[in-house]
Amino acid sequence: MRNNALITPQVLIWARERLDLSLEEASEYLKIKPEKLKSWEDDSKYPTILQAKTIAKKYKIPYGVGSFPILKHSDGYKNKNKGG
Repeated sequence: MRNNALITPQVLIWARERLDLSLEEASEYLKIKPEKLKSWEDDSKYPTILQAKTIAKKYKIPYGVGSFPILKHSDGYKNKNKGG
């Protein structure tokens, strides 16, 4: 069983747009199919922890517990800077 990284689509989209990459450009850069990246960004699927670490490295953002600004919890979205 794979462990999924529960990263919100907003973080993935923000990180991609921060590098001024389209979905197609980002998927090529990450060496994945555009459909896979789209599924992560539309909240229908999640990357594995290993995939999330790769995304963080390629998007030049830190990875680790609490380093993504928004994480999805079972009770909904929580912002770590707003008491979540």
